[in-house]
Amino acid sequence: MSNSSDIILKRAEVLIDQERYELAAKELYKILTTEPEHVDAIANLVRSLTGSSQYSEAKQWIEKLLYLAPDRAYFYYLAAFVEVRIKDFDLAEKHIRTAIQLEPDWAMHFEVLSRIYQHRGKYEEGLIYANEGLRLDPDHIDCLDARLFSLSMLGHKEEAWATINQALKLEPENPYLRRDIGVALMHLGDYEAAEYHLQETLRIEPSYEDVQKHLGKTIKQKQWPYRISRTANVVFNRLLSLPSRLPHTEYGYALLSLLFIAVLFVFLFFKQQTMVWALLILPLGCLLFFISLYLFQFLFNTLWKPVIYISDLWLYTHKKHKHLYQTEKQKVVQTGQLIGIGVILLVLCIIFGKNVPLLAWIVLTIVVLYWYGKHSQKNTSS
Repeated sequence: MSNSSDIILKRAEVLIDQERYELAAKELYKILTTEPEHVDAIANLVRSLTGSSQYSEAKQWIEKLLYLAPDRAYFYYLAAFVEVRIKDFDLAEKHIRTAIQLEPDWAMHFEVLSRIYQHRGKYEEGLIYANEGLRLDPDHIDCLDARLFSLSMLGHKEEAWATINQALKLEPENPYLRRDIGVALMHLGDYEAAEYHLQETLRIEPSYEDVQKHLGKTIKQKQWPYRISRTANVVFNRLLSLPSRLPHTEYGYALLSLLFIAVLFVFLFFKQQTMVWALLILPLGCLLFFISLYLFQFLFNTLWKPVIYISDLWLYTHKKHKHLYQTEKQKVVQTGQLIGIGVILLVLCIIFGKNVPLLAWIVLTIVVLYWYGKHSQKNTSS
């Protein structure tokens, strides 16, 4: 490597650290024009292209990089990182496991493997690999971050807080860490602490746009309509999960099966309808109980949606939280339209109450509000 290439490479690495990816790529292309097989320049170019979301071009350079240096673990790590970004988790796992075979003592390899399993929704496995990385390097900040995410998704609050405290002792001014702590605490339902850490993220890095979205969600979840909705749904879900919480659930199903066989036997051979109904009352009662629970949960969530949307509208227009309006303008407009539809239907209900049954208008209002709420959520999330 020539002295000029060495200087350009160092300058490009500084630009990458500053997240000035396009300028870094221009510098690296200068090296590759004269030295097309310069593997360190290619590796940094992959970092630059990935940082600027040019994934297809990054993959092309990755293929060349792995061809030129098939024994460099770091290059397989880069390949896995790119594949994670484009959500090809199978290929990402293949690359990172190759990196682990070449360099089994690098904690960052296990951090990537942990993230792959988290993306698949396998948080237990993600936690195992994050812990393996921390076994190799107890202060590896990215492994701590990956461990925190798995713990938050699994609902392990005490272990999550221990991980947060350990990470903050190492890097209290890391904006990415603060953001991830805020998101993890949101999953754990600790919205006060989540808001604090997200505000700290903006203090450290004011231009971090992604944080405003999470901050808005956190502030909304602290409002009383959301608290009531969460509490009600927790109660419903716990009641609905009662069968799975009972010991020896399979024995219960076996007994119910035997009961139905007994009912069929009595009906076919003895024609005793009274006894049949006596035997059926228990399973029928249980069935009706759970059907009614599903129905009540559906009705509650449907009827409560207008309250939540009105709460959102108040929040977006309130002086203290007016900054949220900038991140969710579309939601504000949709909320206003939603309330407008409800008001129009209610007015029509009053005007035409004599000709159209009141109940029909109420049902129609609920259906429209529910459908519109679902539709607006899809639009906002997309």
